[in-house]
Amino acid sequence: MYLDRSDLEFRNTVLSGAYVDKSAMISHLNAKITLSSKFFLISRPRRFGKTYAAKMLNSYYSKHLDSAEIFDNLAISHDPSYKKHLNKYNVFYIDMQAFADFNDPEGLHYLERFNKALCADMMSHFPKVFETTNTDNFVDAVINAFSIYKEQFVFIIDEWDFVLRTYKDQKLISAFINMLRLLFKSDDGAQCCALVYMTGVLPIIRYNTESALNNFVEYTMVSPKNLAPYFGFTEDEVKSLCNKHHVPFMQAKKWYDGYRLGDYEIYNPRAIDMLCSTHNFENYWSETGYQSVVSSVLKLNIDNVRDDLLTLLDGDDIRSVDFDAFNSDLQNLTSRDSILAYLVHLGYLACNQGRIYIPNEEIKIALKQDLKRAQYPEFLRKYESSAKFIQNILKQDRDAVAEYLEKLHSQSTSMLTYNSEEALRFLVLKAMFASDEYYQNEFQELPTGKGFADLVYLPKPSEINKVPALVIELKCSQDVYTAISQIHEKQYMQAVKGACKAVLLVGINYDKKTKKHTCMIEEGNLD
Repeated sequence: MYLDRSDLEFRNTVLSGAYVDKSAMISHLNAKITLSSKFFLISRPRRFGKTYAAKMLNSYYSKHLDSAEIFDNLAISHDPSYKKHLNKYNVFYIDMQAFADFNDPEGLHYLERFNKALCADMMSHFPKVFETTNTDNFVDAVINAFSIYKEQFVFIIDEWDFVLRTYKDQKLISAFINMLRLLFKSDDGAQCCALVYMTGVLPIIRYNTESALNNFVEYTMVSPKNLAPYFGFTEDEVKSLCNKHHVPFMQAKKWYDGYRLGDYEIYNPRAIDMLCSTHNFENYWSETGYQSVVSSVLKLNIDNVRDDLLTLLDGDDIRSVDFDAFNSDLQNLTSRDSILAYLVHLGYLACNQGRIYIPNEEIKIALKQDLKRAQYPEFLRKYESSAKFIQNILKQDRDAVAEYLEKLHSQSTSMLTYNSEEALRFLVLKAMFASDEYYQNEFQELPTGKGFADLVYLPKPSEINKVPALVIELKCSQDVYTAISQIHEKQYMQAVKGACKAVLLVGINYDKKTKKHTCMIEEGNLD
């Protein structure tokens, strides 16, 4: 059912107390109803709450529902426009994935199924439309319904870009875009709309420099405008959820933060929900279904884009990317800029003030997995060298550890920061590139005992019987004995108790005069 759709799922979520209140967004939409700016396009990565927002809007606007019980206790109830638009409209809630058919993998009959399903749904609500003609054209049916009944519609279209992301037939894509244009941009179609709200992963497709739907205002990962806090969880919301579910917030921030949209730090809701449910810090990104897309990008390696991704994994960023190079045409990813822009829209990369970077630990792990599957030689060499370095730590081969750090230091640290402890920290983090094989993400300046441990690595739950935790203390122009003594004196091992079966204490020193690195490793006592 697409018209007069039930809101049972949304209602139950709200009444259960599990809903994070995003209803204040409705005030922004109410301000545009029936105006020329009533056309909204929201593009966000999957699992960023677009569908929940769509269900919320269906519940609020549909005249066939009674939603006061839900919304009277939400933020929108305090807005002056609240009662004016509550349950006042005929609402079409359309999920564009609903018309896919496994027996039609090329989508040859996609629009035919779309038109028949929507017209059949309209027939019971607007019978006069079909008394004189048995049309199977949804656009015509909507225009005729408005002409006869004089009632405008609210259109909520979820996964608007499904056709673009799923099918390769350019005739189908063009026909689909033209249908949307006739429905929402033509004079006859636009007058039928009180409000149009479309969501998807991709921004609106453009042909040459012109959009067929340029009457839509777009709210994207690059330009979120005033809707930034309504998709994904804000930092305050995550703090509240972490407190409620007894999850360490700073660890959650490192794993799942990193999307800076407007004035807000935004987290992936799916990841936070899973974290609060399982208390496991891990990569939930693999559930979003983007792996095949990214794998194809890595395989083509247009303009050596894999080198850019490796640069990002090293903690650097990329600037001056032309986002206009990407126009949502997935058959035309032919430049470095178009690929990087696409990965930003997917949420695989983040962008803030023109700076592109890897947003968090979750995505870093996913990217490493993809580069490993792509068998990218430069990545494999880097990963194998790091894995050998970690094995030398585990074998307590302090000379091999110091030798590798010395080599890496001369290759990768600028002269401006060469003699700082911060440079040494960056160096060790680079050397531990392959730590995700055995360890959770590193903890930097972890408060424990009587101070702050420089670096702590805790084993993954699956590896807890195989590898020890690592407590690493860094020194510049001192000595490794001082580093190890500090771990003992300030009781840094308190940080790992209960999270491992064994622990290694690692002291690393860099001598500014001799340019030498030294290392000391010993087994810690957890008793």
